[in-house]
Amino acid sequence: MDRYFAAGWKSLKAAVAGLPTSWTLAAAAALVAFVAAVVVIQVWRAASRTRRKGRGRRSQIAYVQGLSDMLSGQTTRALESLSQAVKLDGDNVDAYLRLGTVFRVAGEPSRAIRIHKSLLMRRNLPDEVAINALYELGLDYRDAGDLEKAAQALLRVTTLDDKHVLALRELRAIYEKGRRWDEAIAVEKKHLRLTRSKDQRGLASLHLAWGRDLLDEDQVESSLESFRKATGLNPQGVGAHFALGDTLFASGQTEAAIAAWERLINDSPAHFPYVLERLERAYFNIGQFDDLRNVYLRYLEANSDDTNVRLALAEFYLRRGRLEEAGKELELIGEDSLGSIKANLHLARIYKDQDREEAAWKARIEAGIDTVGALARTFQCRNCQATQREYFWRCPSCDRVETARPAISASGS
Repeated sequence: MDRYFAAGWKSLKAAVAGLPTSWTLAAAAALVAFVAAVVVIQVWRAASRTRRKGRGRRSQIAYVQGLSDMLSGQTTRALESLSQAVKLDGDNVDAYLRLGTVFRVAGEPSRAIRIHKSLLMRRNLPDEVAINALYELGLDYRDAGDLEKAAQALLRVTTLDDKHVLALRELRAIYEKGRRWDEAIAVEKKHLRLTRSKDQRGLASLHLAWGRDLLDEDQVESSLESFRKATGLNPQGVGAHFALGDTLFASGQTEAAIAAWERLINDSPAHFPYVLERLERAYFNIGQFDDLRNVYLRYLEANSDDTNVRLALAEFYLRRGRLEEAGKELELIGEDSLGSIKANLHLARIYKDQDREEAAWKARIEAGIDTVGALARTFQCRNCQATQREYFWRCPSCDRVETARPAISASGS
């Protein structure tokens, strides 16, 4: 501007030099007006730059404060700070991005959707910002309950960035919630390849869930195929082995069911107590009592202190009327466990049958056996401590998978 002012000033001086006096005065007035206009423009531009710098500094301060409020969980303060940041500087795209996120966290996903969609409509938006905004938009739709649009947004993220692990995780969860099992499995496989993870339990749980849905639709063969895939991916998965064995047993394939349950024992001996009732029912169904006895004995050879299994073996003998062998097993059970209570009740009944006990105790003995038996067969979620009478593969309270354990074991642990 100074260069143009100097040139203009020189031209005016040359033009005025040869003019009459009256014209010279008019030209001088014009010259003064020109100088004044230039000065005003310069002052205005300097003031504008100062204001912009000031607004930029205040916007940055508000933005940083907003991030701090987000990290500390101060949602209301974060909204105020980030709103101030974007008001002062409309080009602060990251502040817009964070503002939408805070609205979603605050339970207002519709406002978050509007903010993130408006951000994506900007021209020349950097690729990284666009991907982040699209990812956040997917989460907005998820929280708003629109799973289809959420899936579309997250799928677009994985197209733009095929290494976006978070988008893959969210996409898998959305497909799972929508019971779109084939798509969920495809995404989980991609996630495993990307993270180079060998943990296939998540993939197994998807096949297990898909199999249960197929079973509900009376597609038994297809459900068995899914259950077999689940057991292959996670050999120690109790839920999948139970589902496979239960379905085989219900369809009359008792020996195949026994094989499925015994595979679980071989892969994970610690789960043997969970399989007891099923094995007993199956072996008794086909009359192979000695085979069941041998299963117990093989396990106890390596786990002689397992009160649950020893008690089960004793009860097996009792059902077969082999009181002498039952008594020997019961006497091996320690005195510091719930199992010992039930063992002593059983022993009292044996002694009664052998005329060693008074008849008046019989009613109390029977009640004690039933009560302790019910306690020992209750399952509890190790995540939320919810209890159920039957074993559950997915907790009905917290929705976590494979968290069931005996609420009160025979050993009292």
